[in-house]
Amino acid sequence: MGKIYVATTNSLQTFQEQVRAITDGYLEFYMHDESFDLFIPEEQADLLRAHHVEFRVIKILASEKVKVFYEHIPVALADLSGREEAIKSAILARDGIAAFCLGYNCENEVEDDLAVNGFRYIPIVHLASQGLRTYLFKLIFNRDEAADVMGAHFEQVIVDAWVDALPTNNLAEIFGVDDELDATDI
Repeated sequence: MGKIYVATTNSLQTFQEQVRAITDGYLEFYMHDESFDLFIPEEQADLLRAHHVEFRVIKILASEKVKVFYEHIPVALADLSGREEAIKSAILARDGIAAFCLGYNCENEVEDDLAVNGFRYIPIVHLASQGLRTYLFKLIFNRDEAADVMGAHFEQVIVDAWVDALPTNNLAEIFGVDDELDATDI
């Protein structure tokens, strides 16, 4: 079972300087735009700790509760399989429960939707031997919207299979938030 750490740091500037100083290994993790919480895959956290980069873990999430659909694009499967945990951290940093890949270098194909719903897309850049590829993932925020969001891009049979494969209904199930909590308790 993979883990994704939700973390914070005392000084974002110091943290960034320490991360930039790491020259060995590959680092990929994401930050929430509003809370500035970091979403760090377990192996990335181990690398940060090995370099004495300080961060405080707020919560540990089970990565299998987040779903990434990209197996329908063979080149994405080859390019991104080693980055799946990082992609999951990107999904969580954007408050999603899942994301599906539309392809690479395909921004022009969804230009109108990007202009209106840019918050719903995650670009993942990959340096392939053939050059730079930007894979475009579209976020799913909850199971209720999944069929409509995916249905705009894929056939119903694929959409049905993917909706069935979603491990959670919403972000609260990933974070373990009790729906019964009163807003004043938070």
